[in-house]
Amino acid sequence: MKLNGIRHFSHIILALLMGTLAAGLTSCHAVWQEEPVCDQGLAIRFVYDYNMEDANAFPSQVHCLTVIVYDAEGRYVTTVTETDRAKLSDENWRMRLPLPEGSYRVVAYGGLECEDSSFDFSGARGMLTDRRVALKSDLLTSPKGKNLHPLFYGISMDEDMASKHAFASEPSVTTVGYNDADLQPVTVYMMKDTNNVRILLHNSDGSPINDTDFRYTITDNNTLFDWNNTLLPSPTVTYWPWTQGTIPGGSRADGDDPAGLPAMAYAEISTSRFVTGSDAVLKIEEISSGRTVLRIPLVDILLQYKSANFGMLGNQEFLDRRSEWELSLFLDATLGGWYTVTIWIEDWYVRINNIEQ
Repeated sequence: MKLNGIRHFSHIILALLMGTLAAGLTSCHAVWQEEPVCDQGLAIRFVYDYNMEDANAFPSQVHCLTVIVYDAEGRYVTTVTETDRAKLSDENWRMRLPLPEGSYRVVAYGGLECEDSSFDFSGARGMLTDRRVALKSDLLTSPKGKNLHPLFYGISMDEDMASKHAFASEPSVTTVGYNDADLQPVTVYMMKDTNNVRILLHNSDGSPINDTDFRYTITDNNTLFDWNNTLLPSPTVTYWPWTQGTIPGGSRADGDDPAGLPAMAYAEISTSRFVTGSDAVLKIEEISSGRTVLRIPLVDILLQYKSANFGMLGNQEFLDRRSEWELSLFLDATLGGWYTVTIWIEDWYVRINNIEQ
C-alpha cells in the first residue's frame, strides 16, 4: 500500500510539471532550459540614411555600436555593445535583445566603443534625460589636429516619423507582451555628428602657393551633446588641420596633367556637429605677416551648398545630412597684401573684400 501511494504521488507531481512546461511553451518562459523556448524582447535594425543620398550607409560607416534601453518613463534598463564588424556590415543583421514584459525606448551611438573613439559619455546615466556625450578634450591639439572618429546618434522611431525623413526629438516606445512568441521589430534611425572640411587655396594669378605659409583653424562651441543630441553650452574650442599639404601646379591624381593648372595648398579639419545659429568661424592667417587672409561665419557659408537642389530641406537637416565639405578659395594679393578672397562652392562663388580683421 505504501509503495502504491508513492507511485500515485509521483504521477501527480509529473502531471503538474508537464502542465507547467506546457504553460511555459505558450508564454515564452522555459523550464529546465538556459535559453527560452521562444523569443521575447526586441529585434533591432539600424539604419543610417539621414544623408544626402537617402541610402542606408550604416553597414559601411558604423564600426562599433552602443545600444541603451530605457523604459517608457525614461528609466535606464540595460546597455549592450557590438564591435563585430562582420555583424555590423551585414545589411540583414539584427540585434536580438531578450527583455521581459514592458515598454521600451532605444537610444544608440556609433563610434563610442571603437578603439580610436573621439567621444565619450559624460555625466549621470540613470535617466534618459541625464545622458550626455562629450568630445574628448585631449583631441584638441595644436598645431596638428585630429581626424575625429565619426560619431553617430540614433533613436527608435515609428514608421510615420521615419517616412517623413524627419528626426524625432525623442525615441518612440515599443511594447513587449508577456505572451509574445516573437521578438518585436524595432528600427533605430541614426544621424552623423561629425564633419570634415577640406580647404583649397589658390593664388588667383596662378603663382606658387605653400600650405605652410598659412595657419588654418575652425572655432566653435559644439563639444557637448545633450540626451536628445542637441548641443549644450560649452567653451569655445579650436580645431586644427589633421592633414595639409601642397599640390603642385599641373598635377592630377589621374595622371592627366593639363598645362596651366594652378598650384593649390590644402588643409582638412575635422569637427563636431554644425548647427544653425552657431558661432563657428573659419580663419586663415598668413604666418609671416600675421595678417588675416580669411575670417568668415562658417555655417552661413556652408548653407550656400544647399542651393535649389535641396531647397526642400530645412537648414539644420541639410547640415546634419551632409558631413563632407570642400571650399575652394582664390586669393587676390593686391595693395601689398591679401585683399580679396573668392570662395567657390560647387557651382557658385562669392567675393569677399576687405577681409582683414
